[in-house]
Amino acid sequence: MRTILVLEDDPSNMQVLCTLLWSSDYRVLEATTGKEALEALNHQDGPIDLLISDVAVPVLSGTEVALELNKSHPAIPILFVSGTPMSAWSRRDLHNFQRLPPDRVDFLEKPFGATVLLDKVGELIDGHAHHGLTITAPPIFG
Repeated sequence: MRTILVLEDDPSNMQVLCTLLWSSDYRVLEATTGKEALEALNHQDGPIDLLISDVAVPVLSGTEVALELNKSHPAIPILFVSGTPMSAWSRRDLHNFQRLPPDRVDFLEKPFGATVLLDKVGELIDGHAHHGLTITAPPIFG
């Protein structure tokens, strides 16, 4: 079973993300601050296969957490999710994003649908889209 660490400070977004990932047979670890995410990485038994992170989270931004993660676990892919378009990110977050390996990092702007998320997760973890679940609901994150 693949393990995904989700860093999200909005409780409703966290619940929807985790429920969707659990229902797709992923093991999910939750963190609401950058500090909690780094602690989860250090205390995790077994590998983490993907970090899904909001950009604007308390304590450390999602991009700062990703840079720390990349230092100790450079093979873990990272998916940023944010309601803020990348063009409006802070200069620091844009710079941090550009420092990450381009073949292991991606971004989804909220709102997006479940199928889009699962396809992106599958691409980042396994190199191919998920395609196991077709959901025709409107965007669920935002």
